Amino acid sequence: MTKIREQAHFLTDIFKKSINLLVVEDYAVMGNVIVELFSSPLFKSTLASSAEQAREIIAKTTRWHCWVLDIAMEEEESGLKLLSEHPQFPFVVMLSGIRSMNIASRAMQLGAFKVFDKDPHLLPALRKEVCTLAALAYILQGAGTKYFSLFYHLAQSAIDSTETWANKACLTVRQLERICSLHSHLTPRFIPSLFYTLELLLQCDADAAIPASLKNDLPLRQHVEFVVKHIETIVKT
Repeated sequence: MTKIREQAHFLTDIFKKSINLLVVEDYAVMGNVIVELFSSPLFKSTLASSAEQAREIIAKTTRWHCWVLDIAMEEEESGLKLLSEHPQFPFVVMLSGIRSMNIASRAMQLGAFKVFDKDPHLLPALRKEVCTLAALAYILQGAGTKYFSLFYHLAQSAIDSTETWANKACLTVRQLERICSLHSHLTPRFIPSLFYTLELLLQCDADAAIPASLKNDLPLRQHVEFVVKHIETIVKT
């Protein structure tokens, strides 16, 4: 356990503040609550109180990994308007204080990955979803792809090899390798371990090393050790 803890700290230092997260929420208290959910040292979180302010912030950063947008704000423009201006960015989670299937459906049509009600009981699920999307965005270099569902297989299944990933996606290994080469300098051999390791590190608090559950999670330990071993190849770009 001590070895894994040291490895997690080592990787946290390498990836420190590499994940750009934008939270757009006009209610200051709620905005601060959301930002505080993401206390991993890997996150560089920015809070905007309006769509106009968000546009200015977005323009100053070349690569984003996840946005959490309030659907309805007090100003005339809403998170939906901001979302519609960036149809090629798929790493977006929407928040709604109104339980409306129509609003949620509209958000999904515009490209939102998921819509959460502003319910305190859903904050852990929101945190997990954002960490997952941010890890995927890191691998995809913050860009959308028509093969997004292929990469989301990493979040839905336990992928332990290139062959497993190809089989889950109903592809040949060669097809999988070709698709990955379009979006990452990494091959399918490296991508799963990087995803699972980043997802783990993003869910760690700033003052905590790693979740206690990792002690008995052998596959995850193996992914962390793989990333440590090949870190120079993984972060070369």
